[in-house]
Amino acid sequence: MIEYFLQLERCRKVDADAMFTNLKSFNLLIGLLLLIALLLHPNSRAYAAQEHRVALVIGNSNYKTAPLRNPVNDARSMVVVLQELGFDVLVGENMSRKGMLQSLRAFRDKLKPDSIGLFYYAGHGVQVKGQNFLIPVDASVQSEAEMDEESINLSYLLDRLEEAKNPINIVILDACRDNPFARSFRSASRGLAQVDAPTGTLIAYATAPGRTAADGNGSNGTYTEEMLRVLKFPGLKVEDVLKRVRAGVVQRTNGLQTPWDASSLIGDFYFIPPAQPDSSQKIAVAAPLKEANPADGVWSLFMQCPGPSAWSHSLLGRLVTYGKMVGTTAAHNSPERWDLTFNMPDPRTVTVSGLMVDVNGKSEHYSATAIANESGKSTGFRGVGKMDNRECVFEARQLR
Repeated sequence: MIEYFLQLERCRKVDADAMFTNLKSFNLLIGLLLLIALLLHPNSRAYAAQEHRVALVIGNSNYKTAPLRNPVNDARSMVVVLQELGFDVLVGENMSRKGMLQSLRAFRDKLKPDSIGLFYYAGHGVQVKGQNFLIPVDASVQSEAEMDEESINLSYLLDRLEEAKNPINIVILDACRDNPFARSFRSASRGLAQVDAPTGTLIAYATAPGRTAADGNGSNGTYTEEMLRVLKFPGLKVEDVLKRVRAGVVQRTNGLQTPWDASSLIGDFYFIPPAQPDSSQKIAVAAPLKEANPADGVWSLFMQCPGPSAWSHSLLGRLVTYGKMVGTTAAHNSPERWDLTFNMPDPRTVTVSGLMVDVNGKSEHYSATAIANESGKSTGFRGVGKMDNRECVFEARQLR
């Protein structure tokens, strides 16, 4: 059975844009509630006030060659959120090479030995011979040899951060679009190259090394849009923020884009730290803050019920958040709506229960328990399930 469903998973094309259009109003509401919670959260501003947080945000869209739609919008949205998180933000839009160099020096000069530094860049970025370059809007590159003269080598930024000698630096690069100068280059390298992060630095990429990221169909790119959403969740270490961003991007792009990161951080950093219990303080927040569930991530589910009324279905690449998978689809041989609860009492066991509603409005109770494969891989599970009173074979795969 698993071979059949794996073939189905490979062949099926998921229309991510259509799926998320149906949830657009819901997502806007959730984003508003989270922003209110962020503003009222007892630790967000107080904790940031104890740290010296400095950010440089650059968005380049108006290129002479291959202009982009979203980077300036991405940068403006990022500035708003970072300021709410207590960062002193330097901003640059559609910057020349000279302007980018000046901004990087000003950024370095604002960093103190106890500062938290964050650099965000949205725009074109290319790799040449294993080195990454951020492209100013005035760049005019005729050959690979001119990249150092016309753009900003990522190593230049990392050197400036090292000079500051501050303990934590975060570099976020939404810069893996197609190479605008590809016709002038001998090599065919795509996206950005993987670069080891210096001690105390984390580098986050919009997609995996050597791959490209889409500019996005809305006002923000897919990667930055997910980043903006997850940054507002309290109690997440920066590494956990990136994991959630990765899961969201993988689901929305049907696995075509997988964000990447390289870290040499030594200490922990929270954009919003966990709330400290205080029985004397009552703070009204927009919604209760939930704890992450061990089952959170991206899952594919397969259920096959043999017999006279044989029935089967699959849910491919669906996101589980706080132990819940909720969604709709009009795909053939799939339920119309589902509301499922996931639990992992231990790393080798997963349980799923809830309701499925078909296209005719008929609801059925869905329950299953599965154990990790004999190979011991925690991403593959097999077991038994039920759809109402039908005995079924159940399989699950945790993709991220």
